[in-house]
Amino acid sequence: VRHIGALLAACRACKLRRFEVRVTDLDGSRPEAIEHVRAELAGDGVGVTEWPERQGGRGYYDSLCFKIDVLHDGEWVEVADGGDTAWTQRLLGNRKERLVISGLGLERLASLATAPRP
Repeated sequence: VRHIGALLAACRACKLRRFEVRVTDLDGSRPEAIEHVRAELAGDGVGVTEWPERQGGRGYYDSLCFKIDVLHDGEWVEVADGGDTAWTQRLLGNRKERLVISGLGLERLASLATAPRP
């Protein structure tokens, strides 16, 4: 939720206002997580949907992942992606370690923010 919130704030700073957050529970172990994201972030131009058929990111993310799309000129455009990984668990040999990563397509976001509006 913190990662997604920070990414949404960056998008809002670029004057983008409508978002769709698509959340995937890759291994079926966290069904409550999608409802938590929805409860925390839905509203004020943000839709949250479950995306169980997502194929990308399987084998890269562990249990949860997400994508953020923005509505620009009537078209949904993907701008961000993230999820949990086991990198630090393997690196440190500690199964209690947790790492959530995310990325934002800055060039794409900049092009959307500066695109002429009709």
